[in-house]
Amino acid sequence: MKRYISTVICITVFAIILAGIIHILGRRAHEDFPMAASGIFLSENNKYRDKEQDLLQFVRSCLMGPSGEVVTNSCPENGDASTLAESIGILLNYSLLNDDRSMFEKEYRYFEKELVTKDLHIKWKSGEDVTCNASIDDLRIIGALFGAYEKWGDEKYFQVSLALQQKLYDCQVKGGNLYQLYDWKYDSAKESTPLCYLDLKTLRKLMYYNKDWEEVYERSLAIVSGGRIEGTPFFYKYYDFKSGEYLLDEEYNEKRSICLLYTLYTALNLAEEYFQTDELLSWLEKEMNDRNRLYAWYDPHSKEPVSEMESTAVYALASVYARLSGKNLLSDKFLDRMLQLMVDDRNSKYYGGFGNSETGEFYSFDNLTALWALALTR
Repeated sequence: MKRYISTVICITVFAIILAGIIHILGRRAHEDFPMAASGIFLSENNKYRDKEQDLLQFVRSCLMGPSGEVVTNSCPENGDASTLAESIGILLNYSLLNDDRSMFEKEYRYFEKELVTKDLHIKWKSGEDVTCNASIDDLRIIGALFGAYEKWGDEKYFQVSLALQQKLYDCQVKGGNLYQLYDWKYDSAKESTPLCYLDLKTLRKLMYYNKDWEEVYERSLAIVSGGRIEGTPFFYKYYDFKSGEYLLDEEYNEKRSICLLYTLYTALNLAEEYFQTDELLSWLEKEMNDRNRLYAWYDPHSKEPVSEMESTAVYALASVYARLSGKNLLSDKFLDRMLQLMVDDRNSKYYGGFGNSETGEFYSFDNLTALWALALTR
């Protein structure tokens, strides 16, 4: 009996000691490996956060005005001082990402004053002689306003977005198809659309406020999903509602080239609805592994670039698309290459921006899409 008790005690003591050893080793492993991995993650995250702040400072100092206006092209020689609805929409959504109500309200006030007509049409850019819109801009802005209502509970955003979506539906939806643009001066709509204009995420959101959008969403999803160029990772640019045909970029007939930007935006719209285009993801990954570059223009069939021009916006949209598809490492590769195009001279007034320091040419779209891509790393 005593021998049995001694054996039990020995086993118990051994088990306690073994548990202690395992606990200590586990704690050391926790302290050594995950903390190091966490440190690497935080270092990368801080890098992108710092670059985002540099870019935001550039945008505020060189592209934005005191009333929320955004210069389209800052080039002193042949720039464009008008403000695009596209720019306001991106900034509204960026403000939502940052929970920055002050910036959102500033851009909203500019939008309300300069881009909305008394009949509730959204002008595609500022100017008294502008008489048409672009559905991609309308959807982006309306979606942001609904998002602001959902985040902050301000009724004015809800009422304005309700009125704007109804105007868009009444003027540009025919037979379940959302047309590209509407010219209220001539009461005419273009009977086609770029695939990238079909913002599926916003269209789905609109269904909750207006059931008439359900047919538009289903129709748009079918068009975008079926829009890949056969045997390639790329998408057609247009869909013609009248003929039911997909159409390539205007440049294709002359240069056999398509703009990668349109394909990325189209794929991004699908990714936001949890649809992935594996062919495109694989091709993008191979391009970065083989060339460490993406180019702005490609022959869709040979998949070879037709020029060596790189684009900030292409890298930004590729990064957003990869991140939405769960490919964070690939997304970071695009960002890292994009950041090599950033002005890094701290003595330059253009420090932190994306463009040409020699000519002063900096486009709002490049810089704002880059800002969006960097914000998504947080």
